[in-house]
Amino acid sequence: MTLSNKTVLLVKILKDDIEKLKVGFQENGIEFSEKDYIYSVNFNLFIELTKEFCFENKTETVYRPTSIISPDTESKLAPITFIPVPEERLQLFKDVILINFDEKYIYSMSYFRLTRSGTYNRKELYYRFFYALCHETFWQTNEIEEVFNSLLEQWNRALEHNKMTVDLFLPLDSISVKGSAIITIEDKFQVGHISGVIVEMTANGIDDWRFYTSIISCKAELLTKIHTSDTSGDPTNKDEKDKYELQYQEAFKELHLLVNAFYINEFDFRWRSPVIKLPWWFDPELYNFKDLQRQQHVDKFLKKEVIDKISTMYSELKKSNIIEKDRVILNGYYRIFQHGMIDAYFIIDTTTFLEALYTKGSRDYVKLRFRLNAASILAKYRKKFWKVYNFLGKMYDIRSNAVHGSNWMMEFEEYVRKRYYVKEGDITSVIIRFRKEFISYLNFSLMYIIKSMNKNTEILKEMNKDPLYFFNNSKLTSVEKNRKEILKELKQRYEKSKYVYENQWEELRALFNIKVNS
Repeated sequence: MTLSNKTVLLVKILKDDIEKLKVGFQENGIEFSEKDYIYSVNFNLFIELTKEFCFENKTETVYRPTSIISPDTESKLAPITFIPVPEERLQLFKDVILINFDEKYIYSMSYFRLTRSGTYNRKELYYRFFYALCHETFWQTNEIEEVFNSLLEQWNRALEHNKMTVDLFLPLDSISVKGSAIITIEDKFQVGHISGVIVEMTANGIDDWRFYTSIISCKAELLTKIHTSDTSGDPTNKDEKDKYELQYQEAFKELHLLVNAFYINEFDFRWRSPVIKLPWWFDPELYNFKDLQRQQHVDKFLKKEVIDKISTMYSELKKSNIIEKDRVILNGYYRIFQHGMIDAYFIIDTTTFLEALYTKGSRDYVKLRFRLNAASILAKYRKKFWKVYNFLGKMYDIRSNAVHGSNWMMEFEEYVRKRYYVKEGDITSVIIRFRKEFISYLNFSLMYIIKSMNKNTEILKEMNKDPLYFFNNSKLTSVEKNRKEILKELKQRYEKSKYVYENQWEELRALFNIKVNS
């Protein structure tokens, strides 16, 4: 029989087995709808169901020792009955898929060190191949040939070119692309060299958007190696492992940028590490569908025009290369969204992020420069300038108390009550309002930096040279009248507090070359 004929026969057998599996599910009351994913079925359970429904209960019996005993003791053997994979299937699978392998150790190496399976055999690989085939075709048997060829191509590509395509699934908690606002969205977008789509997934078959999880589904190209060895152990050296890890980190970095683009567009959710679906020959249990289930209440719906904004912001982030030029800024920003509500870490991270952004180049007069620089960018009008200036000064002080262990929470609650005119009662709602307002300052600041970096590639150097870079270059202070009035007010504030600041005003004038008409 030619290879082509063997392939046709194997596809026919697999197609028949899928039909038998579906009938077995139905006859045994196993509920499994078209809305479900086959990966929600445990792999070991899948094997047992395949044996029972597809292999016609043809059993074999082997005898194995009942316990570990010393060599000089007579061994007691117990019969064990099991259902094997029919030899015809195994032989066809070997002739078509494993054509280049004999029964040696088969290794599959990649960045995912834990997925090295050691020794494979035909039976193990057969089940994994069938499991993947069922996942893609369980309700669309007319596409089995196409999926079969795709799975075979994955294997051959890994063998010949040491490359594999993996699926990265990133859960978007608190976000939905279903519900009353919209029905469905499947808009593709480009994430670096990764193409992705935002979809909805569910494992329970309930047609209700509240039970769905929004998923960013991306495909990434990673390095791998499949080969045989007659000895156990790790056949991949350290240099190869470093290459695998570097390429994975690059793909991970692209997703990290995309999540930051969501944050900048006012989507507030915690990062959850991507769930990775590896090619079919890896251990299926490493892909845990339950890790994709929603963990936060939905509070926003994602529309097409918003996806466009997120895609544009991602492009801006990518173009700026901020992740390489100033990773501290981006990592500090990302970390803020990992705090569920207001705690000491949120206060520390948010204030420190803005401070790092607006006080580059010098450690002198940090609090003053922080307020002057940030308020110059965040305020559109002079009246708003002093509100932002005072707000940031207060947060700077509360952050200091949080760092040094004093009762920062009492001071914070008193400030929030005063800011939002809440004299008594629960302040949960105003704390949520405060959090959103503070994060809006962060978002605006980061967008300003990103867009400035894309216009001026030397901006970070200029920020380091000029301690008042933002104050000297903002739209607000570019109006001479605004600048003079702000400096005049600042001078008056310092002169009223000489017992605190002594002669620092004159030193600041000299340091920053500030001229004030007395």
